[in-house]
Amino acid sequence: MATRSTAARLRRTFHYPSDDGAADSDSDSSPSAMDEQEQESYIQRLTDRNRAQNTLMARILLLLPLLAAIPYLPALPSLPACLALSSLAATAYLLRRLPPAVTGLYPLDAWTGTGGAAGARGPLDQTLPYLNALLAVLLAFWGAAVAYKASRFDDAAGRSSTTRPGKDVSGALAWPVMCNLPAGVYAVVLLAKMVMADVDPEKELSALRYDYKGA
Repeated sequence: MATRSTAARLRRTFHYPSDDGAADSDSDSSPSAMDEQEQESYIQRLTDRNRAQNTLMARILLLLPLLAAIPYLPALPSLPACLALSSLAATAYLLRRLPPAVTGLYPLDAWTGTGGAAGARGPLDQTLPYLNALLAVLLAFWGAAVAYKASRFDDAAGRSSTTRPGKDVSGALAWPVMCNLPAGVYAVVLLAKMVMADVDPEKELSALRYDYKGA
């Protein structure tokens, strides 16, 4: 990633020691080493830029649940449409409420190392990610059940059973696909958050800085 290439450049710029011979040979070709203040300023600039990019990405991701909600509006007030809109609304709320690189799901945040970035959260912010994941999975199973039922009967029975939840939706596969859409949107959001959490200039480059200071 870009951060790793930046880290490689900083190893040379910070004069990160490898061995005496390498240090002597690099001293002629490398730029002058940064002092502590320059290192702090450089890392802070990278951190601020990464934070701004993450914020922009979170705003772009917010369009996903908003646009995905449009196909369900004609099917209101059917139960599948209400559940799907509830899941999409929860996804949009979590995108606005949580930091860009935090999913709110402890196993994922612990894996990416962003568990402490969420700060103090209320009961709703703590439980909603799990409830949304459960609702998205239930909707996906519902869609699979509708598709299975449609495949077991003749065309007339399949159309009748599939279009019952939303009278304005046509096609044997319309509701199975729409029942899986909230899970797909939430999965894309979680994946994007994990990718953003993987890019942390402050954590990666600070290790180089302190190794240099302690050398």
